[in-house]
Order: sequence, then structure tokens, then C-alpha cells
Amino acid sequence: MADTGGQATTTTTTTTTGSSGTTFNIDYVKSPFGIVKLLELIIGIICIGCVGGYSTYPPTQWFMFVACSCFLVTLALLIIFLLSLDTKLSLPWPFVELIYGFVASVLYLIAAIVLAVFTNGIAALVAGTVFAFFNLIVYAVGTFLSFQDWRGGSPGNVA
Repeated sequence: MADTGGQATTTTTTTTTGSSGTTFNIDYVKSPFGIVKLLELIIGIICIGCVGGYSTYPPTQWFMFVACSCFLVTLALLIIFLLSLDTKLSLPWPFVELIYGFVASVLYLIAAIVLAVFTNGIAALVAGTVFAFFNLIVYAVGTFLSFQDWRGGSPGNVA
């Protein structure tokens, strides 16, 4: 051991994760959960774009409510997981995502059926219906992944 002349040597290491203490978790978008959320957002934008021009037509108002609400909640969840805010909020995230995915799936199913009944052959509404069913499938896949994660299977967990 080297003699330091009776003086103690102290080494300090500081790790900075950002000005607000949050870390950016880019690996989340590469996980199955992140990929599903990105698909939900992309298809949601397409749904809104197809039907948005007919928002004064009563059956489309419910559809737009569902599509916009699900888009905003999914975007909020994506931001929470990208910024690793889920580690700061004490919630059972797999269960929260399971419940949200189930509710979003049911709402998209109802909205797609209502829109399908009242399309009147309008091409944009038919396209919106088709994309709503696609998004229903993606939300159902996300719900299944969340169910597996909640039950302990962790198919898309990102550490």
C-alpha cells in the first residue's frame, strides 16, 4: 500500500441523467411493447385522417372520440415509458396497460362496427372502418402482451 502522508484521498463520481433527473429509454421503442404502441399511433392517425372530414356526420363523432382518445392516451403512455417516468410513478404498469388495452380494444370494436353500419358507401369511411379493425387487432396484441407481462411471462420487458 502506498503512503499518502497521513492524508485521506477521496474520489467523487457524479452521474447525470438529465436536468430533470429523467432518462431517455430508447430501447423501449425496440421492445414488443414499444413497437405495438408505435403501430397503434400510426394506425390511429390514419383512422383520424380518413374519418376526420366527416366529423359532422353523427356516427363518425363517436368514432372520432374513440380514435382521438385512444391516440392521446397511447401517446401519453409512450412518453411515460420513453422518459422512464414509469419508474418514478408507483403504479402496477403491466396491469394498467392490460386494463387500458382491453378498454381500447372494446371501444375500437364498437366504433368500427358503428362506422361500418353507417358508411353509406363513402370510401373514406370504409377505409376508416378497415383501419379501425386493424387497430383493434394491434390493441388486442398489446393487451395480450400486457397480460403475459402481468402474469409473469415478460415477453416485452425492457430493463
